[in-house]
Amino acid sequence: MEDTEMAVVVSKAQGEETVFEKHGLDIRPHRDLMEQKRLDKRFKDREDPLRLVFVCAMWLTGFDVKPLSCLYLDKPLKAHTLMQTIARVNRVDAGKVGGLVVDYIGIVDALRKALADYTNVAGAAGQDPFQDLDALVARFREALAEATRRLEEGGFAIERLFGAVTATERLQALADAAEAVSQSAENKAAYLAAVRMLTHTAALIGRESLTEEEIDEREAHRAISAFFESRRREIDVTDLSATIQRIVDAYVHVETDTGKAVAEPLDLSAIDFGRLADAFRRSSHKRLMMEEVLERIKAKATALARKNPVRTDFLKAYEALAEAYNACQDPEATERLFLELLELSKRLTEEQNRYVREGFESEEELAVYDVIRSGVALSKEDMAKAKRVAKQILATVRGVFGKPDFWASESARAKLSTDIRDLLYDLPTSFSNEVIAARREALLTHFRAIWNDLRPAS
Repeated sequence: MEDTEMAVVVSKAQGEETVFEKHGLDIRPHRDLMEQKRLDKRFKDREDPLRLVFVCAMWLTGFDVKPLSCLYLDKPLKAHTLMQTIARVNRVDAGKVGGLVVDYIGIVDALRKALADYTNVAGAAGQDPFQDLDALVARFREALAEATRRLEEGGFAIERLFGAVTATERLQALADAAEAVSQSAENKAAYLAAVRMLTHTAALIGRESLTEEEIDEREAHRAISAFFESRRREIDVTDLSATIQRIVDAYVHVETDTGKAVAEPLDLSAIDFGRLADAFRRSSHKRLMMEEVLERIKAKATALARKNPVRTDFLKAYEALAEAYNACQDPEATERLFLELLELSKRLTEEQNRYVREGFESEEELAVYDVIRSGVALSKEDMAKAKRVAKQILATVRGVFGKPDFWASESARAKLSTDIRDLLYDLPTSFSNEVIAARREALLTHFRAIWNDLRPAS
């Protein structure tokens, strides 16, 4: 609270200075602050120190502040005004599990009536919107026990996190805990669901209803959950090869002559599968490494397939490996899957740069070419013709950029379809009329899917 600023927000009234003076109050400095400091803009900024505002009527309705999480009420409200007031704290925002309303005046009955009058949720008739505190505490403790049990069954004692002093010790303990709950996809999902439940219920019941031991245990589980989340946020696969290299270097350790485990950089550009399999076998965080590699490969395969429909085979290959990994319990089979993942990552990296090898200036040109030649055997000379046609078609499409609702215009669609057909007729004779017609439809579907990506930024 040391750097938190507070302010008053009330409607301006004629003769207000005299009214406040009768109560021994001076409204003038507060009015100056309201009129000169843009309090509304500051209060919407989650980084601004203005965090507590006293309001009368202004801001209670129609003032949207997504980060706002707590509302104190000390005036009687009812009907739609009460509903709009409650809505100030129910906005969805990153890191926010819910809104807290602290009622000093007693609006329970008014809120029950307002909910009945202004909401129409199927099956909600007769349900009380208020939750019993004892029931919430019981639900919290049930989720806490479930989360701790999942950890212990994986071989990790949560007390290790309490005893971690240095940042290195804490990071190692978090990685070991994450590895423990990642022994199966089902176990990890159940663990994270339990952590979400205890976080949600804890936000509703407050610290005073919990023991210090329960609070410490909850914070440990939240740290483990945040460890998983930090890896999801760091998915930058612009250079997949470098990303996979970093993951392998972080998780694969080997024993030195001194008997100490150290990280040993491994060159993935020339994969030595035997050496990698041995290094993976020695890693103490196999599941974490596998899951992180899987997430990166999924992100890259999805991005590549979105730009080029012919690349769906990469997504199918990823899905097959992910399914096999989730069902795998055999250590040797897991090692083979790890090596297959590295091989797939290498293929994705090569695919990412294929447009250069094919003589194109962009992936978009390559995508058009791939759609055109899909399933058709071409000679070297015919390939050159098909590439020229692909470049001309993309240039034509780029030339019709304009209104965002292009696809809603029947005449615009018909004109583009005709232009693409005329260009496709320049293809070699190995392309029959039936194939050309099919390619035109495939290209129109492709351009519709990536239209916003092709449009230049405004």
